[in-house]
Amino acid sequence: MTSGCAWNGSRGVAFEGKKVNQVRVLHGFVQTVNQVVQHAARGVRKTRLGKKGADRMAIDRRMVLAGSLLGGLLAVSGPAEVRAENDLCPVVASQDWEAWLSRTPFSGDRLMLHVRGTVSLPTPGYTVNLREGPLTRSFPPTQMVVLEVREPINRIGTQVVDDRRVSVILPGQENYKSVRVVCGKTLLHEFSDVPLLR
Repeated sequence: MTSGCAWNGSRGVAFEGKKVNQVRVLHGFVQTVNQVVQHAARGVRKTRLGKKGADRMAIDRRMVLAGSLLGGLLAVSGPAEVRAENDLCPVVASQDWEAWLSRTPFSGDRLMLHVRGTVSLPTPGYTVNLREGPLTRSFPPTQMVVLEVREPINRIGTQVVDDRRVSVILPGQENYKSVRVVCGKTLLHEFSDVPLLR
């Protein structure tokens, strides 16, 4: 029995409702590029043996196609260290989340939202950053706070959980319906009550 599949934009391929890692999709792309390059190389060898004219023009077109595919692959895949920024969040646990509103001297007495917590990652070396996300138009609004995670360039073989403290300060609102901390499509924590500290 075959599995149904569908392309889901930049997110990858879905098989029976399950998303496949982009790396697998890109692996197939690499194989395609490799086949085109090998085919072009065989054509080059034949040309050196005596074929000319139309054959040579066809070979040139193959080389251009191979270069275009390779360029597209590099544009899609991006740097290896940013591959964690997708729907799959590498955080294994999170705790000690706090959120509050306060007016601070450095903000010109403007109301600011403070969010901080601790995230646990599977190995050391990840780069993490907590940043301001979108604010809904509902009243009162919901504020999204996004945890950005970048994979380590050089992975460490030993699985040692690494706890990292993260925090962010952003412009605040008088009232919130909720404040949600997300990583990819994973909800790490949701605050339904954000106190105002005076």
